Amino acid sequence: MITALLLASRLAAGPAEAAPPASGALALSGFVSAWRQDCSGECGLPAPAGKGEAVAAAIDVPLNPGEARTAKFSRDFAYAGSGEKVRAAVTIYFVCPRDGAPGAAGDTCPSHYLQVQVVLTGDARAFCAAALNVDDARPFPVIMCAGENARKPGERLGVSLSRKELSAAAALAR
Repeated sequence: MITALLLASRLAAGPAEAAPPASGALALSGFVSAWRQDCSGECGLPAPAGKGEAVAAAIDVPLNPGEARTAKFSRDFAYAGSGEKVRAAVTIYFVCPRDGAPGAAGDTCPSHYLQVQVVLTGDARAFCAAALNVDDARPFPVIMCAGENARKPGERLGVSLSRKELSAAAALAR
């Protein structure tokens, strides 16, 4: 049975959604990192499994209701010392909803959101997703995705999309 862990985190302050660029592209940059979590008893904190990789993406702004633009990237991770391998395929959809009310000054798409999807294959399999407003996604979406380790029951293998490298963030938490 596949166990999936999904966590979306809001780091931007304030209740109002900032508008995306009127045209052009939304730039995103952050890190994708691998981790493992021992759940043989009570689940412990995820532990970094190697160095994270920097990722940068630009997604064209959708301008019309029902339109979506995408950015895709994937990373292969080999877990040091144990031989497990996981591929993380990430698709980020920048969406102009179909039912958005027309905005002021002829704005054809007054609201936008991003759908972030992560598919894990290899020694852990999972599908995780989050829908985020533009503020939640900038400067990079924050989401964790994990599946049960096929080689070691009771352990999860996962990846994180984050704004800081996971290994650096974990060191700060200690």
